[in-house]
This record gives sequence, structure tokens and C-alpha cells, in this order.
Amino acid sequence: MLQILAEICLAITTYFVGRQFWQCFKRERYLQEFMADQDLLQSFISREMLDNPPPPIALFAQPNQEGYHINLIVISIADKKATRRLVGGFSAALLVVAVASCFIGPGYAMLNGILLIITRQEPICLAAKRNALDHVSGLALILYNWYAKDPSDCEQFFDQPLTLTPLYNAVKNLK
Repeated sequence: MLQILAEICLAITTYFVGRQFWQCFKRERYLQEFMADQDLLQSFISREMLDNPPPPIALFAQPNQEGYHINLIVISIADKKATRRLVGGFSAALLVVAVASCFIGPGYAMLNGILLIITRQEPICLAAKRNALDHVSGLALILYNWYAKDPSDCEQFFDQPLTLTPLYNAVKNLK
């Protein structure tokens, strides 16, 4: 009876942690798809949004001596680190659950593995989408400020093909 109770707790943990674990990957995919869709970017970004950004987003768009391209790098690195940290934490929790399930019995470990696979089937949650859109907003604000301050430097930076080009074009075409 104690084994079954322990496995129920481990299964609940697998379900909730597994959902969050997969959301990290779905968020990355959503972000890539969003950033590649020029029409979606054009409909999302507005001059009003960029003129009145939330303080956390505005922090990354402050000018610096090195240039705005550093801001793009910093915000991208911060986003990647945050995602990796979450994936690492969720992975560690899932590993603990797997080891604990193995001690209870191999059948229980297999059940938790199946449950983890099942949690992958859930669609991306609103919080993950919102987080990805906040990142897009931060990048757009940096590009907006950069283009407003020094359009020729900004244009020169985007002469090379970059993954940010669709976003840059959306910001540049704001009316």
C-alpha cells in the first residue's frame, strides 16, 4: 500500500514537472515560428507598444557605448540561459522521480516514462506563448530604438542575412 501511495505521488510529480519540461521546448519552437512569420510580426508589433514598453523590456533597450547590437546579444543570451536553467531543473526533478520509481519497481518507472511521453502531447500553454512574445517585444524595442537613433548603422548590420531580419523589417515598416 505504501508503494502505491509513493508511486501516486511520483506520478503526480511526473505529470506536473513533465508538462513544464515540454513547454520549454514548445516555447522555443513557437518563438522560432513567430519570428519567421513576417505577417504575424507585422500584426503583433505596433508603434504604441514600442513607445510605451513595460519596464522589464525597456531595460534591455537602453543605449550603450558598444552599440545596440550588444543589446540584441544580451537579451538573446538571457533568454537562452533562462530556458536552459528551467530545462535543467525540470530534468533533474524528472531524474529524481525516475530513480525513485526504479526503487519502487521497474513497472512503476515504466509508467512514469509513459506518463512523461503523454504530457508531451499537450499544446503550448498561454504562459509559454506570452513569454516568447515578451522576448519578441524586447528584440523589437531594441531594433526600434536602434533604427530611430542610427538608421544607417542598423541597415548595415542587417545587410547580412540574419534570423532577426523578418522582425527588423516589421519594425522598420511601422507607420
